[in-house]
Amino acid sequence: MAASLIELEAVRKHYPLARGRVFGRRRGTVRAVDGVSLAIAPATTVSLVGESGCGKSTTIKLILGIEAPTGGRVLFEGADIAGFDRAAAKRYRASVQAVFQDPWGSLDPRMRIGASIGEPLLASGNWKRRAARERVHELLAQVGLAPEHADRFPHEFSGGQRQRIAVARALALNPKLVVLDEPVSALDVSIRAQIINLLKDLQERHGLAFLLVAHHLATVWTLSDEVAVMYLGQIVERAPSEEFRTRPLHPYTQALMAAALPTHPHDAGAGTPLIGDVPSPIDPPTGCRFHTRCPHAFERCAAEAPILHEVRPGHVAACHLHDTNGSTISP
Repeated sequence: MAASLIELEAVRKHYPLARGRVFGRRRGTVRAVDGVSLAIAPATTVSLVGESGCGKSTTIKLILGIEAPTGGRVLFEGADIAGFDRAAAKRYRASVQAVFQDPWGSLDPRMRIGASIGEPLLASGNWKRRAARERVHELLAQVGLAPEHADRFPHEFSGGQRQRIAVARALALNPKLVVLDEPVSALDVSIRAQIINLLKDLQERHGLAFLLVAHHLATVWTLSDEVAVMYLGQIVERAPSEEFRTRPLHPYTQALMAAALPTHPHDAGAGTPLIGDVPSPIDPPTGCRFHTRCPHAFERCAAEAPILHEVRPGHVAACHLHDTNGSTISP
């Protein structure tokens, strides 16, 4: 197995809540990310899925260096990014880029496209203006746009074209990892396949690693090598993409798949649809955090937190329904 490019080791991000604006007393802690371990190898795609509020966005911020972890470590090529000096931190920021959900909001409407794409090149201090402009034209060609598009403004492009521009900007500094935060969810269905195919082509051409956050499971299956499922700040299941699609283990994963639209009219859901709301991350349930919504929960689930362990080769889950030998336990 290839060495990890990015690795999260028992990472936590907790936000204290205070009462009052100045001398408020602490009245709780939001456990946004609570012990997440995850590895991304070079030239592979790992997806994070789960309901809104499960911790996906905070995990992205920790990887991008926007937030510092409360506990645990974020490793880049084996080194803890918390210990990077200024030069190493600059190299890390160049190596880890992002493409966000909204192609309308991610581009400055007052800047021409060429200036938006070329901005990270000039900011790096390693590019002259003429060379940067040539690089911008090269990047536009890679995402299926023409050199003359560099002189236009964002409002002159469609949503799909703007997302291509955002991809070009993310590739400007030759990153090793690109975080894809819902990269096609704001696009028309007819455009999604084009952007997905573009991302796959660029990954193969440049050996990129992707961390994909998406609600649309068809996108996840198309792009991913591995899928990790998050619930209330923790990973509850992780598996290769095909294994995740055909044989999900955790009741939460099964519920997510049951709630998704089928890809074929005769396909049935993979489990019972989700009921109830996600509990508060300020006061998560004891034991298994999903037990308050799980149709298979039994007494042990409320009392003992399950451990993430391998149930099948390469397929791990945190669920008391599956013992360490891979067999299923009846509640």
